[in-house]
Amino acid sequence: MAPAFSLTSTGTKPLHDLLGGYLPPNLIPNSELSFTRARIWLQACDKNHAECRKHAVKSPYMPKRVLEVHGAPLTLRARLVNNAPPASYAALSYCWGGDQMAKSIKSRVHKYKKDIPLDKLPRTIYDALVVTRGIGLCYLWVDAMCIIQDDGDDMAEQMGQMFAVYRGAYVTISAATAATSNEGFLHPRTSFKPLILSACLSSNTFGPVLASPGPRTSLRRSTVPEYPLFTRSWTYQEHQLSTRLLIYTPLGLISWCPLSTHRDGGNEHPNWQSQNEFATSPPLILVRPS
Repeated sequence: MAPAFSLTSTGTKPLHDLLGGYLPPNLIPNSELSFTRARIWLQACDKNHAECRKHAVKSPYMPKRVLEVHGAPLTLRARLVNNAPPASYAALSYCWGGDQMAKSIKSRVHKYKKDIPLDKLPRTIYDALVVTRGIGLCYLWVDAMCIIQDDGDDMAEQMGQMFAVYRGAYVTISAATAATSNEGFLHPRTSFKPLILSACLSSNTFGPVLASPGPRTSLRRSTVPEYPLFTRSWTYQEHQLSTRLLIYTPLGLISWCPLSTHRDGGNEHPNWQSQNEFATSPPLILVRPS
């Protein structure tokens, strides 16, 4: 059987349009390019989608505790704050994958209200702080840090607020492929190693395309559980409650809301919640080695 390849453009027209607007994966997920795209998509939803605004809570909601984060994405400072004034905040959906050494407990809360040592945080939580600042927010809700884990009363109270926490979040950051909190999700996407080809158009002009091994795939409902995060029932609920999602996958960032889906490059079709099982294949074109 001949090997299968998926094609993405380098952004050059008319090839970009012929290939369905697919761009190569953004290899640096914590780049300013990636954050800028995410901000644009989120702001467009917030401004233009009345249906999405209806999905959110009816009045401004702020969790009892949030992580307040300041600084540039690579020079962060964070602390735990109680009863912050209502403001846009992100929530993290992730897999614990075992106990967390830096979680909030009674003996640490006083210290965390002054400063949280970021080098002690699990990588996934640190990456979520980076994304929070990258998209222009100052508050992040994380269960391990914002619920006092050795206080039974606080646990019971805050677990009862989970619906409001995720429904009230401006966006939920989804660490889809991290099986544990120590893995993180902003690693460089080194698995994308394309061949550079030259595509011949009907006009007998040539343009560059990138061919990567494997067919163009669709993030169908049947393939979503392959990501560790989507094998947990509680994270499934978190996603269902969320008005907007930033889903970090190995091949790109997916920005989702009930009315639109965007992709930060990559060869997976973004309409993973559409009724269509597969995306339409791009037109067949002649390719030759550069």
